Amino acid sequence: MLLFHFFLLLDENKNAPKKSKGKITNKRASNVFFPRITGKDI
Repeated sequence: MLLFHFFLLLDENKNAPKKSKGKITNKRASNVFFPRITGKDI
């Protein structure tokens, strides 16, 4: 579920890269999801 949600965020960011919403979701994704995913995978 986390990976699926993460990819949804990436798709939203691709669809609207210049919108402030896209930037916020990108920062949020990198801050929240990346530490958890990398921690579990590595």
